Amino acid sequence: MARASLMRGWSSVLKQRGLLDAVALRLPPEIASLLRTPPAATEWIDVAYFECVAQAVLEEVGEERLDALFVEAQNAGWVTIITRFAHGIVRVFGASPGGLFKHVPNAAKTTTVGFAVKWEESGPNGGELMAEYPFRRRIHPASAWATSAVCQIVSQVVGVPVTRERPLIEPMGRDGTRVRIRVRW
Repeated sequence: MARASLMRGWSSVLKQRGLLDAVALRLPPEIASLLRTPPAATEWIDVAYFECVAQAVLEEVGEERLDALFVEAQNAGWVTIITRFAHGIVRVFGASPGGLFKHVPNAAKTTTVGFAVKWEESGPNGGELMAEYPFRRRIHPASAWATSAVCQIVSQVVGVPVTRERPLIEPMGRDGTRVRIRVRW
């Protein structure tokens, strides 16, 4: 589950870009309705609905544009939460991508449930951000770009360019799936 603020972000960005109707046509009616008229930002929505939206956006605009739109949607949907949390971390620990990435798992807990976000440092200038879905055997490939978008938002907050590798989706345990993003700065 994730807060509806992300659906609100998708709705806003797709309206601004003139893509809302085209994307909505690619969705089942229930999800198209959520996209057109998202619930209150604090309500919970099944992550599978976000995956369907991401897949429809991918089909409409392609992977490169999906990545940029995901960053915009997360900024629009979670900007207040992300900004408040991230700037607090930066004030205490400094403007370092590594310092902020260490705290992304805690930030994720305020907007998501049912999966975990983890950070593994691989050195002073990089690591991997992972989203682990222990009860999901499969996720839509387009939704993996949500984890990648978080890496770009960290870069924006601290003002340090990061290089993100393409998201990697892999099995995790018996019934789970993991998304990995390797990041360097």
